[in-house]
Amino acid sequence: MVRDANPMRRGFTLVELMVVIVLISILAGISVVAYRQLTEDARLSLAKNALVAALDTARAEAIRANRPVLVACRARALDEGEQRVEVVIAVWSGDSYFLSLDVPGNCFGDDRLVDRFVPVDGIGRTLLPRGIGVATPGDGFTSDDIATDAAWYTVSDLRQVEGGSEEGGVVIAVLFGPDGTTEARNTLSQSDLIFVDDNSDGLQRQHSPNFATVQDNDYVSTFPSCWCQVPTDDADESIIAFFCQPAEDDEPYVVIAPYLGIYDDDEARERFDTTMWIDPFEKLTDLTAYINEFGKRIHFNRYTGVVGE
Repeated sequence: MVRDANPMRRGFTLVELMVVIVLISILAGISVVAYRQLTEDARLSLAKNALVAALDTARAEAIRANRPVLVACRARALDEGEQRVEVVIAVWSGDSYFLSLDVPGNCFGDDRLVDRFVPVDGIGRTLLPRGIGVATPGDGFTSDDIATDAAWYTVSDLRQVEGGSEEGGVVIAVLFGPDGTTEARNTLSQSDLIFVDDNSDGLQRQHSPNFATVQDNDYVSTFPSCWCQVPTDDADESIIAFFCQPAEDDEPYVVIAPYLGIYDDDEARERFDTTMWIDPFEKLTDLTAYINEFGKRIHFNRYTGVVGE
Protein backbone atom coordinates (compact mmCIF):
# COMPACT_ATOMS: atom_id res chain seq x y z
CA MET A 1 0.00 0.00 0.00
CA VAL A 2 1.43 3.35 -1.07
CA ARG A 3 0.92 6.27 1.31
CA ASP A 4 0.34 9.79 0.07
CA ALA A 5 3.69 11.58 0.17
CA ASN A 6 2.00 14.94 0.90
CA PRO A 7 -0.93 14.30 3.14
CA MET A 8 -3.17 17.26 4.01
CA ARG A 9 -1.80 19.04 7.07
CA ARG A 10 -4.01 19.60 10.08
CA GLY A 11 -5.30 23.20 10.32
CA PHE A 12 -5.18 25.49 13.36
CA THR A 13 -7.86 25.12 15.96
CA LEU A 14 -9.96 28.10 17.00
CA VAL A 15 -8.13 28.26 20.33
CA GLU A 16 -4.74 28.34 18.62
CA LEU A 17 -5.88 31.14 16.29
CA MET A 18 -7.16 33.16 19.22
CA VAL A 19 -3.85 32.71 21.07
CA VAL A 20 -1.96 33.92 17.99
CA ILE A 21 -4.26 36.94 17.65
CA VAL A 22 -3.81 37.83 21.32
CA LEU A 23 -0.03 37.55 21.01
CA ILE A 24 -0.02 39.73 17.91
CA SER A 25 -2.20 42.31 19.67
CA ILE A 26 0.11 42.36 22.68
CA LEU A 27 3.19 42.78 20.49
CA ALA A 28 1.49 45.50 18.48
CA GLY A 29 0.50 47.31 21.66
CA ILE A 30 4.03 47.10 22.99
CA SER A 31 5.35 48.45 19.70
CA VAL A 32 2.92 51.39 19.72
CA VAL A 33 3.81 52.29 23.31
CA ALA A 34 7.52 51.98 22.59
CA TYR A 35 7.20 54.10 19.43
CA ARG A 36 5.21 56.74 21.30
CA GLN A 37 7.76 56.85 24.09
CA LEU A 38 10.56 57.22 21.59
CA THR A 39 8.69 60.05 19.88
CA GLU A 40 8.07 61.85 23.18
CA ASP A 41 11.69 61.42 24.23
CA ALA A 42 12.83 62.75 20.86
CA ARG A 43 10.62 65.86 21.19
CA LEU A 44 11.88 66.48 24.70
CA SER A 45 15.51 66.09 23.63
CA LEU A 46 14.94 68.36 20.63
CA ALA A 47 13.40 71.00 22.90
CA LYS A 48 16.25 70.78 25.38
CA ASN A 49 18.85 71.12 22.64
CA ALA A 50 17.05 74.16 21.18
CA LEU A 51 16.78 75.82 24.58
CA VAL A 52 20.43 75.12 25.41
CA ALA A 53 21.46 76.62 22.06
CA ALA A 54 19.50 79.80 22.86
CA LEU A 55 21.07 79.99 26.31
CA ASP A 56 24.56 79.63 24.85
CA THR A 57 23.79 82.36 22.31
CA ALA A 58 22.48 84.71 25.00
CA ARG A 59 25.50 84.15 27.22
CA ALA A 60 27.86 84.89 24.31
CA GLU A 61 25.87 88.03 23.45
CA ALA A 62 26.05 89.27 27.05
CA ILE A 63 29.84 88.93 27.01
CA ARG A 64 30.15 90.50 23.56
CA ALA A 65 27.91 93.47 24.35
CA ASN A 66 29.13 93.78 27.94
CA ARG A 67 25.50 94.17 28.95
CA PRO A 68 22.88 91.98 30.70
CA VAL A 69 21.06 89.62 28.33
CA LEU A 70 18.25 87.23 29.16
CA VAL A 71 16.45 84.29 27.60
CA ALA A 72 12.69 84.53 28.07
CA CYS A 73 10.30 81.58 27.60
CA ARG A 74 6.77 82.78 26.88
CA ALA A 75 3.56 81.41 25.43
CA ARG A 76 2.89 82.05 21.75
CA ALA A 77 -0.42 81.26 20.06
CA LEU A 78 -0.35 79.87 16.53
CA ASP A 79 -2.97 79.13 13.90
CA GLU A 80 -5.68 76.50 14.41
CA GLY A 81 -5.55 76.75 18.18
CA GLU A 82 -1.98 75.50 18.48
CA GLN A 83 0.40 76.92 21.04
CA ARG A 84 4.15 76.70 21.47
CA VAL A 85 6.69 78.00 23.94
CA GLU A 86 8.64 80.79 22.25
CA VAL A 87 12.22 81.51 23.29
CA VAL A 88 13.24 85.17 23.01
CA ILE A 89 16.74 86.60 23.58
CA ALA A 90 16.53 90.14 24.97
CA VAL A 91 19.09 92.73 26.08
CA TRP A 92 18.77 95.46 28.70
CA SER A 93 17.79 98.61 26.83
CA GLY A 94 19.48 100.82 29.43
CA ASP A 95 16.03 102.12 30.41
CA SER A 96 14.89 101.84 34.02
CA TYR A 97 12.05 103.57 35.82
CA PHE A 98 10.71 103.72 39.34
CA LEU A 99 7.35 102.18 40.02
CA SER A 100 6.42 104.64 42.74
CA LEU A 101 4.03 103.95 45.56
CA ASP A 102 1.98 106.83 44.17
CA VAL A 103 1.42 104.97 40.89
CA PRO A 104 -1.87 103.01 40.73
CA GLY A 105 -0.98 99.36 40.46
CA ASN A 106 2.06 99.36 42.74
CA CYS A 107 1.17 96.99 45.56
CA PHE A 108 4.70 96.02 46.57
CA GLY A 109 4.77 98.25 49.63
CA ASP A 110 7.61 100.47 48.42
CA ASP A 111 9.12 102.01 45.31
CA ARG A 112 10.45 99.46 42.84
CA LEU A 113 13.01 99.93 40.07
CA VAL A 114 11.95 98.31 36.79
CA ASP A 115 14.24 97.43 33.85
CA ARG A 116 13.06 97.25 30.25
CA PHE A 117 14.68 94.59 28.07
CA VAL A 118 14.17 94.43 24.28
CA PRO A 119 14.66 91.58 21.79
CA VAL A 120 18.19 91.52 20.38
CA ASP A 121 18.36 92.68 16.76
CA GLY A 122 19.51 89.99 14.35
CA ILE A 123 18.82 87.05 16.66
CA GLY A 124 15.74 85.09 15.71
CA ARG A 125 13.15 83.59 18.02
CA THR A 126 12.89 79.85 18.62
CA LEU A 127 9.67 77.86 18.87
CA LEU A 128 10.01 74.72 20.96
CA PRO A 129 8.31 71.54 19.67
CA ARG A 130 4.57 71.20 20.10
CA GLY A 131 3.40 70.15 23.54
CA ILE A 132 6.64 70.96 25.37
CA GLY A 133 6.45 73.03 28.56
CA VAL A 134 9.09 75.04 30.43
CA ALA A 135 9.16 75.49 34.20
CA THR A 136 11.09 77.20 36.99
CA PRO A 137 11.25 76.43 40.71
CA GLY A 138 8.73 78.28 42.86
CA ASP A 139 9.68 81.31 44.91
CA GLY A 140 8.38 80.66 48.37
CA PHE A 141 4.62 81.25 48.30
CA THR A 142 2.65 78.79 50.43
CA SER A 143 -0.92 77.60 50.72
CA ASP A 144 -2.82 75.01 52.72
CA ASP A 145 -2.08 72.52 49.94
CA ILE A 146 1.55 73.04 48.95
CA ALA A 147 4.68 74.98 49.76
CA THR A 148 5.54 76.45 46.40
CA ASP A 149 9.22 76.85 47.14
CA ALA A 150 9.23 73.10 46.36
CA ALA A 151 7.05 73.55 43.29
CA TRP A 152 7.39 74.33 39.59
CA TYR A 153 5.82 77.36 37.91
CA THR A 154 5.07 76.91 34.22
CA VAL A 155 4.45 78.91 31.06
CA SER A 156 0.82 79.75 30.19
CA ASP A 157 -1.47 77.58 28.14
CA LEU A 158 -3.26 80.48 26.45
CA ARG A 159 -6.01 78.23 25.07
CA GLN A 160 -7.04 77.17 28.56
CA VAL A 161 -6.68 80.67 30.00
CA GLU A 162 -8.94 82.08 27.29
CA GLY A 163 -11.44 79.32 27.98
CA GLY A 164 -11.48 80.23 31.66
CA SER A 165 -10.34 76.81 32.87
CA GLU A 166 -6.79 77.70 34.01
CA GLU A 167 -4.79 80.56 35.46
CA GLY A 168 -2.23 82.34 33.35
CA GLY A 169 1.30 81.02 33.68
CA VAL A 170 4.50 83.00 33.99
CA VAL A 171 7.19 84.23 31.61
CA ILE A 172 10.36 82.42 32.66
CA ALA A 173 13.77 84.00 32.13
CA VAL A 174 17.44 83.16 32.63
CA LEU A 175 19.55 86.29 33.09
CA PHE A 176 23.24 86.49 32.11
CA GLY A 177 25.47 89.29 33.34
CA PRO A 178 28.18 91.00 31.27
CA ASP A 179 30.72 88.41 32.44
CA GLY A 180 28.51 85.53 31.27
CA THR A 181 27.46 84.32 34.72
CA THR A 182 23.82 83.82 35.63
CA GLU A 183 22.29 86.49 37.85
CA ALA A 184 19.18 86.85 40.00
CA ARG A 185 18.88 90.57 39.13
CA ASN A 186 20.48 93.16 36.89
CA THR A 187 23.58 94.06 38.91
CA LEU A 188 24.27 97.13 36.76
CA SER A 189 21.00 98.81 37.72
CA GLN A 190 20.14 96.88 40.90
CA SER A 191 16.56 96.72 39.63
CA ASP A 192 13.81 94.88 41.44
CA LEU A 193 11.75 93.92 38.39
CA ILE A 194 12.33 93.15 34.70
CA PHE A 195 9.96 92.96 31.75
CA VAL A 196 10.62 92.19 28.10
CA ASP A 197 9.20 94.85 25.80
CA ASP A 198 8.31 92.23 23.24
CA ASN A 199 7.14 94.68 20.56
CA SER A 200 9.75 97.34 21.48
CA ASP A 201 7.15 100.10 21.77
CA GLY A 202 8.51 101.47 25.04
CA LEU A 203 5.44 100.42 27.03
CA GLN A 204 4.55 97.44 29.20
CA ARG A 205 1.33 95.67 28.35
CA GLN A 206 -0.64 93.48 30.74
CA HIS A 207 -4.25 92.30 30.89
CA SER A 208 -5.04 93.21 34.48
CA PRO A 209 -6.81 96.06 36.29
CA ASN A 210 -5.27 99.18 37.81
CA PHE A 211 -1.85 98.68 36.29
CA ALA A 212 0.07 101.83 35.43
CA THR A 213 1.00 101.12 31.82
CA VAL A 214 -1.76 98.78 30.66
CA GLN A 215 -4.96 99.43 28.77
CA ASP A 216 -7.04 96.22 29.10
CA ASN A 217 -8.79 95.37 32.37
CA ASP A 218 -10.26 91.95 31.75
CA TYR A 219 -8.16 89.44 33.72
CA VAL A 220 -7.80 88.71 37.41
CA SER A 221 -5.92 85.96 39.18
CA THR A 222 -6.21 83.98 42.41
CA PHE A 223 -2.77 82.38 42.15
CA PRO A 224 0.02 83.83 44.32
CA SER A 225 2.67 83.46 41.62
CA CYS A 226 0.68 86.07 39.68
CA TRP A 227 -0.68 88.64 42.00
CA CYS A 228 -0.38 91.38 44.51
CA GLN A 229 -3.33 93.36 45.85
CA VAL A 230 -4.31 97.01 45.58
CA PRO A 231 -7.12 98.69 47.57
CA THR A 232 -9.87 100.03 45.34
CA ASP A 233 -12.17 103.00 45.92
CA ASP A 234 -14.80 100.81 47.56
CA ALA A 235 -12.22 99.43 50.06
CA ASP A 236 -12.23 95.99 48.47
CA GLU A 237 -9.00 94.50 47.16
CA SER A 238 -8.31 94.26 43.46
CA ILE A 239 -6.11 91.39 42.32
CA ILE A 240 -3.34 92.22 39.88
CA ALA A 241 -1.69 89.71 37.54
CA PHE A 242 1.75 91.33 37.55
CA PHE A 243 3.62 88.10 36.87
CA CYS A 244 1.15 86.17 34.70
CA GLN A 245 0.75 86.03 30.93
CA PRO A 246 -2.97 85.60 30.27
CA ALA A 247 -2.75 86.87 26.68
CA GLU A 248 -0.23 86.42 23.89
CA ASP A 249 0.79 90.09 23.69
CA ASP A 250 1.16 90.58 27.45
CA GLU A 251 4.52 91.76 28.80
CA PRO A 252 4.47 90.79 32.50
CA TYR A 253 7.42 90.93 34.84
CA VAL A 254 9.58 87.89 34.23
CA VAL A 255 10.37 85.27 36.85
CA ILE A 256 14.15 84.82 36.98
CA ALA A 257 15.00 81.11 37.04
CA PRO A 258 17.97 79.68 38.94
CA TYR A 259 17.63 76.65 36.68
CA LEU A 260 15.04 75.32 34.24
CA GLY A 261 12.81 72.32 33.87
CA ILE A 262 11.38 71.14 30.55
CA TYR A 263 8.67 68.53 30.28
CA ASP A 264 6.06 66.99 27.98
CA ASP A 265 2.98 69.08 28.76
CA ASP A 266 0.74 67.02 26.44
CA GLU A 267 1.65 63.81 28.22
CA ALA A 268 1.21 65.43 31.63
CA ARG A 269 -2.30 66.54 30.71
CA GLU A 270 -3.22 62.99 29.78
CA ARG A 271 -2.20 61.76 33.24
CA PHE A 272 -4.34 64.12 35.29
CA ASP A 273 -7.92 65.35 35.44
CA THR A 274 -7.33 68.79 33.99
CA THR A 275 -10.90 69.86 34.72
CA MET A 276 -9.60 70.23 38.28
CA TRP A 277 -6.96 72.68 37.10
CA ILE A 278 -9.43 75.53 37.37
CA ASP A 279 -8.04 75.50 40.91
CA PRO A 280 -4.48 76.80 40.39
CA PHE A 281 -3.11 74.76 43.28
CA GLU A 282 -4.43 71.52 41.76
CA LYS A 283 -2.52 72.31 38.59
CA LEU A 284 0.57 73.34 40.54
CA THR A 285 0.51 70.13 42.59
CA ASP A 286 -0.03 67.83 39.59
CA LEU A 287 2.57 69.43 37.35
CA THR A 288 5.12 69.57 40.17
CA ALA A 289 4.75 65.83 40.70
CA TYR A 290 5.03 65.16 36.96
CA ILE A 291 8.06 67.41 36.36
CA ASN A 292 9.88 65.99 39.37
CA GLU A 293 9.47 62.48 37.96
CA PHE A 294 9.69 62.94 34.20
CA GLY A 295 11.07 66.40 33.45
CA LYS A 296 14.60 67.27 32.37
CA ARG A 297 16.70 69.89 34.15
CA ILE A 298 18.99 72.54 32.73
CA HIS A 299 21.53 73.81 35.27
CA PHE A 300 24.30 76.40 35.05
CA ASN A 301 27.82 76.50 36.39
CA ARG A 302 27.68 78.99 39.25
CA TYR A 303 31.10 80.42 38.43
CA THR A 304 30.92 80.66 34.65
CA GLY A 305 27.25 80.51 33.67
CA VAL A 306 28.00 77.71 31.21
CA VAL A 307 25.04 75.41 30.65
CA GLY A 308 25.41 72.03 32.32
CA GLU A 309 23.21 69.06 33.17
